[in-house]
Amino acid sequence: RSLQLATEAYLEQAHGALNAKQPADAVQALNRALAMYADESGPASLQMRSALRMQRARILTQIGQLDAAIEDLQVLTGQQPDDLEARVMLASLYASTERWSSLNGILAPLDAEPQLKDIALYLQGRAALAQGRAGTARAKFEAALERLPTGPHRLRGALYFYHSQCLIQLGRSAAADAALLKALDADFQP
Repeated sequence: RSLQLATEAYLEQAHGALNAKQPADAVQALNRALAMYADESGPASLQMRSALRMQRARILTQIGQLDAAIEDLQVLTGQQPDDLEARVMLASLYASTERWSSLNGILAPLDAEPQLKDIALYLQGRAALAQGRAGTARAKFEAALERLPTGPHRLRGALYFYHSQCLIQLGRSAAADAALLKALDADFQP
């Protein structure tokens, strides 16, 4: 019970620090909360450590400490391989940091989930484009775009942007310009 109360206090500190726009202080509060579970075992402790790591990884990502966020997510996905949210976030960070071999190593579970197929196709396209396979990347981005529901979607702008980059490499400048305009219309910001 005292462990739970102390955890709640550290979470409140982290929340207060975030509200005060002091993310480094929020990370420190989460570090202290995680340290309390270092010698704890059992499913409840694992669940709490996972939740704390995920929260810390989000904050670390927001403040640009991507390597530290990746480390947290690697531990988290190692301990809880079925945590799709952590796996998607880790895959996104691998793409952001251009760790293509690491990305390719974790895409299969995402690709196997029907609700994540658009994200998996997007990430596969990013990896293919980075490896100079513009035709393969174009096909992945187009397949992902077809899977998106109509209306606004946060992935749409990025898909159109990277699709335009493929088209440029393939020498289709008019189509690339059209795709780039669609990316801007979808509020894409590099």
